[in-house]
Parts: sequence; C-alpha cells; structure tokens
Amino acid sequence: MASRKLQFLCLSAAALLLAGCAGGMPGKATATSGGRSTPKADSQKLASAIASAAQDAAAGGMTQESLMFQEKLYRQDPRNPDNIINYARGLRRAGKLEDAKLVIRTPAKAKRVTAPMLTEAAMVFVSAGEYEEALDFAQKSLEKDGKSPDAHHALALALSGLDKNADAQLQFQKALELWPDTRDTTPVINNLAMSLAAQGKVKEAKNVMALATGEALRSPVYLNNRAMLNTLKDREIAAEKIAPPAETVKQVTSVSPNREKTKPARKMPGRMKPIVE
Repeated sequence: MASRKLQFLCLSAAALLLAGCAGGMPGKATATSGGRSTPKADSQKLASAIASAAQDAAAGGMTQESLMFQEKLYRQDPRNPDNIINYARGLRRAGKLEDAKLVIRTPAKAKRVTAPMLTEAAMVFVSAGEYEEALDFAQKSLEKDGKSPDAHHALALALSGLDKNADAQLQFQKALELWPDTRDTTPVINNLAMSLAAQGKVKEAKNVMALATGEALRSPVYLNNRAMLNTLKDREIAAEKIAPPAETVKQVTSVSPNREKTKPARKMPGRMKPIVE
C-alpha cells in the first residue's frame, strides 16, 4: 500500500510538472473561475507539491525518485537555500558526492549563510572523507546555532574521522541531549557508541547501543555494529581504523625525530561503521 501511495504521489507531481510547463509563458497570469491567479502563486503551489512528493519518496526509500524532484526544484531556483540544502542532501544520500560538493560548497561560504546550510555542507564532506573541511563547516554552523543537534552531530562525525574520539564523544552526547523526540535516534546512538568503543570503553558502548529501539532494530549498520561490540571487552580493540563513510580516505602516519614510524593508535575494527543519515 505504501509503495502504491508513493508511486501515486510521484505520478501526481509529474503531472503537475507537465501542467506547469503547459500553463503558459512565465510572467503571464492564468485565468481561473474564481478570478486570476498570479504566476508567483502558481509557482509556489507547484514547488510545494514537488517538495512534498520528494519528501514522501525519500521517506519510502525511493532515493532516485526523491532526487529527481529535488533536482527539479533546484534547477527552477538555484539560489533558494532550501533547494540547495535538499538537493545536496539528496545527492549525498545517492552517493553522488562530487556533485553534492559542487552544489553546496560555494553557497556554504557565502557571508549570510545559514546554520542548516553549513551543517549539510559538513555532512557532505564527512561523507566524502574530507574531515578537515567538514570540521570547519560544522564549527561555523555551531557558531550560528549552538543548540542544533545536527550541527553537533556533524562536528562529532568530523572529529571521529580525524580520530579525535574523546572530543567526538562529547559532541555526540550533546547531539543526543538535543535530539528531538520525534526523530529516530539510531544514527546518534550508534555513533556515540562507536566513539566510546574506539576509546576502549566497550562496556559503555554496549550500554549506549542498548538504548536504541524501533527503527534502529531494522538498520543493518546498527545491527552489525552491535553484534561486533558483543564480541569485544574493554580495552580489547583491534588495531584497525573505523571504516569512514567513504573508502577513499588515506591513513596518515607520523614520523618521530629518530625517523621511526610511530605505532598507530588502537582503533575499532574496520567492519564497524558510523551512520551518516
């Protein structure tokens, strides 16, 4: 039933797109039985219908269909902050990270940029494994809105990517504290547990993982991480790196004055992954 409803919504939005294209040249009013509607009002109604279809498609797991609608809105008004954010997020979730970076990097560096724009920019660069730039965007987002759970979460993910797990833990905890009751807590619970486990605090990590309910129990990443945690004990962490969202990140090793490579810090097994929503 849900799938049919989403298909209907997508078809309805597509019909609206066609109707909008056939409704006359931009700048001309369209006559209606109740008077005259303005092009601006018609455009707003059309944009609202497309945005609604995009949200419903995304909620139903129809990533490509949602991205199609988001792209349409972005093409119609590429300066609209909401269109930029939603399109970049859609591209990110579809794995089109280079396109996502192109869409959001410049707007996120504008003088009057909003906190949500900066947060999404941080998430795009976290997903791309470019943690330094992600960190910069997340910090700037928190400067504008210190109570944003998403900004704290983005900052924590960037810190995790830089192996600053103690700092990441604090940010994940703040994000969880501010997380709305109406939103699924799986990502922040999973990621907080990962930051604890990466410090060898496996018992604490297991306790945090146990807080997850509902949607978390259907998340393959969460279930895999929880199963892996159950095989570990405190301080028994394999000398491997937490797998980043992208597989292209290079591990940096430092060289001591005597030119001997330092041993890498003990980290979580590579099969454990953060959740980047």
